[in-house]
Amino acid sequence: MAGQTAAEIAFAVADGFYAAVELRRQPPSAGRELAVVRGGRVIDLSPGLRARGVVPGLRCSNLLELFPETRLVDYEPERYREAWEEVLDLCAARVPAVEPLDSPGSPEPSGPSGLPAPPQAFLDLAGLHGLETGTGPGLCRRLGRDIRAGTGVAVSFGLGGTKLLARAAGLELIRRRRGEVPRAGEALVFPGGPSGPDEAFLASLPVSYLYPFPSGVTARLERLGLRTLGEVRRMPVEELARHFGRALALRMALAAAGGEADPVRRAWPPPSFEVVRRIPGGLRDRETLTRVLGEAADALSREMEGRGLACREVLLAFEGESDRREEASRRLPLPVCSRDTLALVLLGLAERLLRAWVRGPGAVSGPAAAEFPAAVWARTRRVEPRPGGQVGLGLHPGRSPQREVEEVLLGLSLRFGERLVRPAGETGPARSRRERLLTFYDPLRSHVQAR
Repeated sequence: MAGQTAAEIAFAVADGFYAAVELRRQPPSAGRELAVVRGGRVIDLSPGLRARGVVPGLRCSNLLELFPETRLVDYEPERYREAWEEVLDLCAARVPAVEPLDSPGSPEPSGPSGLPAPPQAFLDLAGLHGLETGTGPGLCRRLGRDIRAGTGVAVSFGLGGTKLLARAAGLELIRRRRGEVPRAGEALVFPGGPSGPDEAFLASLPVSYLYPFPSGVTARLERLGLRTLGEVRRMPVEELARHFGRALALRMALAAAGGEADPVRRAWPPPSFEVVRRIPGGLRDRETLTRVLGEAADALSREMEGRGLACREVLLAFEGESDRREEASRRLPLPVCSRDTLALVLLGLAERLLRAWVRGPGAVSGPAAAEFPAAVWARTRRVEPRPGGQVGLGLHPGRSPQREVEEVLLGLSLRFGERLVRPAGETGPARSRRERLLTFYDPLRSHVQAR
């Protein structure tokens, strides 16, 4: 295995997250349990239903037949995204690096059976042992208790020397506790010692534990008859390359042996950009306000465009000479980086702030009544990579364009995540009935074109 031998990577997974958020927002009435639903299916359940053996994935009609008093709550992406950010903030305050996986507010389902998966993140525990007393599981238990006390969410942890091993330990812990009430701070270290992971245990894990690979790779491995990591490891790389391309086959073989050395990226909290403009004499006319906000929008836009970023939230604040401060923010439906759009958003926020400034404390009488805002703070938050342009494909001689596109998309999905880039087989045109039958009965002919 290439990678660390110490369990310095933790995989945090919040099983029961959606129900915990809803219970914190609206505590259950006497005797009524709660279920979070989407598309007629149960995504998550309150602890009382889990204790009775009910598991996610059940149809709503079947759940109501068993427990008619259950309160059904619709899945609300934005609410869950904000709650998960609170959890990530607590983690970032205690560990050197936090790398969240798919956001719980992602529009695409990311879990089994097409249901949203519990939110997940990688945490870097390297160096913490010298700062705090206790082992990795002890650190995770304390962090889990803090998260439970601050947000009401129960987070479990898997620990390992690589991301694949830590994730496998976390998923295995959730599988063993399926149907039970989630326990805050519970941790499972991947079996093994200083010399490496337990080979027998690693070989027995299902191919769905492979990381980082999109679900399309897992599905193709299963169609080839490969169900465990041990079976993938025993298959010659040349045979894997025949189905996936050599570059992907080599990464797959390395992952099946325990994963590569891939440190946890410091991806949370996301970056923010700020511009401050001080106005001698204060904001006394609309012309000055428009000019100042335009300058702020121009500076923020150039900063983000230069780094290939865009923002999903804009904050504006006014400050006076007497330390008075008013601020307002706006969440944006889509990532934004254009100067004109930012200026328009800032103008809208300025209108709100001016009304609050006039009606605020000291606006009726006293020396503060005639005070004008003397400084403007503009900040872009929730910054993320901006969608890119076209990808140049320098086609290889003797290789079909379809195969080349599939390999490029798989590589992009490994780098940027399956929610941003989906494999070609999941986004291409619908196949004919004959093609689907050929794929079902003979996976090796999955690319045969129907005539």
